[in-house]
Amino acid sequence: MSNGMSEQPLSELICDFCSSPDLFYAYLAADFIAAEVVVPTACTFALNSLGAWLACRECTKLIEGHKWEELLDRSFRTFREMHGAELGMTEEDEPRIRELLRSIHAGFRRFRAGEGTPGVKRGGRSAAASTSEAMH
Repeated sequence: MSNGMSEQPLSELICDFCSSPDLFYAYLAADFIAAEVVVPTACTFALNSLGAWLACRECTKLIEGHKWEELLDRSFRTFREMHGAELGMTEEDEPRIRELLRSIHAGFRRFRAGEGTPGVKRGGRSAAASTSEAMH
């Protein structure tokens, strides 16, 4: 779900599933609307998935093993750790956020284009990064 890899230095890229900076694989995917979010005081806006999704080693193992619930648990746990306090997340919010993440992951599975590409490296563009840039 990396939004325009060419716009971010490799040092700032993170796993699209758990936010780990230790990238391992890139999965090419067709662009899609990952989620629509309704903000009652404003409007509805779309979260778009553009190009490749990046994954750390642990998330890659879960993806390659088709362990989607474990991947969801990992994604949710790190989302809560990183954003829970700033968003004022409560236990009542958790089922909705899990469903949002489940829906986004389902979009990844539906729009994924083939197998992952190993070799996402810092300090130099990998083949996966170069391919993704051509898509933007």
